[in-house]
Amino acid sequence: MMHRKAIATYLLLFGLTYCSWAQRHVMPQAPRNDVKATFLSIFSGSSRFTYERALSPSTSAEVTFGAIGLGYDMMNRAAPAGVVLKGAWKYNLHSATRGKSPLNGLYLKPELIYANYRYDDKPSHAPLEKDTPRSHTIRWALMAEGGWQHCWRWFLTDIYMGLGPSWGDINAHNYYHGIMLFPKGGHLAFTAGCRIGIAW
Repeated sequence: MMHRKAIATYLLLFGLTYCSWAQRHVMPQAPRNDVKATFLSIFSGSSRFTYERALSPSTSAEVTFGAIGLGYDMMNRAAPAGVVLKGAWKYNLHSATRGKSPLNGLYLKPELIYANYRYDDKPSHAPLEKDTPRSHTIRWALMAEGGWQHCWRWFLTDIYMGLGPSWGDINAHNYYHGIMLFPKGGHLAFTAGCRIGIAW
């Protein structure tokens, strides 16, 4: 009798283990994490990378690190060097259902942006001289953004835009590696972009 109970117990444990394994490997869960790069930012003189994690079916958090200077500044040729940091709380307008990734769909998010870098203070297409002065910019912005994100299995795209107040130093080129001001020297910031990445 005890032998039969032991066999039944082992079979039950094996069944539960197999079901758990099958759920994860035969029918994997929808992605809840992603890492993405801002498309084309490298051609503005910086490389920006974002990590996102879903916290619930309708919310996720993002952190972005940008290395200003890791890229080629085609627009201004200002040889920028510094960092840009971003943090955001995303609210997905379509709550994820069973089997659907909470990273998918239309979203709204507040985003705090901080940029700190040095650059060559000269007209955009003027020749670079040895005594070209270097300027220092520190800029903050609090953006209200909206966008659309979608996962195709492991591949992800994210398109976004937004407006918000900004304060800090004025850049001669009116570009702050993530935002621009309207008008130049004002306090209204605009952002837009596209990201591509991988999700798991």
